[in-house]
Amino acid sequence: MSKSKAKQPPLSAEIETMDSELRSVYTRIVKLQNRIDVDELRARYEIGNEIDKVMSDPRKYGDSAVEKLADSLAVSDQVLYRSRSIAVNFPSDEFEELIARKTSKGTTISFTHLCLLTTAACVGKFREQLIEEIFALGLSTDEVQERIVAATPSLSGPRPNLNLRPRSTMAGLKSMIATTNEILGQEEKWEDAIFDRLDEAYPNEIDTSLLDSLEEARQAFKDLQQRAERYAKRLDGYVRVTREEAKAKGELRPQPRVPSRVARVKKLAKQRTANPTAATAAGQPKAAK
Repeated sequence: MSKSKAKQPPLSAEIETMDSELRSVYTRIVKLQNRIDVDELRARYEIGNEIDKVMSDPRKYGDSAVEKLADSLAVSDQVLYRSRSIAVNFPSDEFEELIARKTSKGTTISFTHLCLLTTAACVGKFREQLIEEIFALGLSTDEVQERIVAATPSLSGPRPNLNLRPRSTMAGLKSMIATTNEILGQEEKWEDAIFDRLDEAYPNEIDTSLLDSLEEARQAFKDLQQRAERYAKRLDGYVRVTREEAKAKGELRPQPRVPSRVARVKKLAKQRTANPTAATAAGQPKAAK
């Protein structure tokens, strides 16, 4: 991103249609709102730096440190993780340049805009292009999300709005299950595209240009692991209490036995070892050498 002062985009069509009196009110409100937004963004950025320090040294700060901070601050741990993501992805000078710019609607970029710009699908030239569109077109966060989904084949098709709270506990659980299964469904693809190829290249043909992406992926899975362990522990407690209540009411139904994820992975590995030719022909990863 250029360090020179960006040229302000022309006003949006909605503002152009306002009469002078209404536009003056709009301008005053926007200035006040922008002052709040910029101060909030700077605070969140500094919070993100603090969270990054905590996550970078678990030996010093202990296990589940971010969750403990979130509970004590009475905020969602997601807010803390997202603040960190912004701090990690945008150097301070680039961050200051972003929050100083105004969109075609006279507004500053929002926290949610920045969160979307740090997602795994939004990198490189695409991120730079999207930033310019946010300021030139005054894109809302919903419009930014739509562009990210449209530009990412694996995200195409109907998807829930990530900014909306599920309408019920059941809807939330279904969303959690669907999203988790979607991630787990990528396992074989990742084994083939990433780990099998890295194993073949190691140690003689290592591509050092992959270092940043490898470190980012490692951190993403560490973050995911921390949250997964926390959610699994909480769900265990709810399952136990709910099962006891259902048993007391005579409502407990027989539970179908479902193979664990570990059992399924072991079965798949055994199949690969037993018949590597068939596994390769089916588009699955080769058996380990």
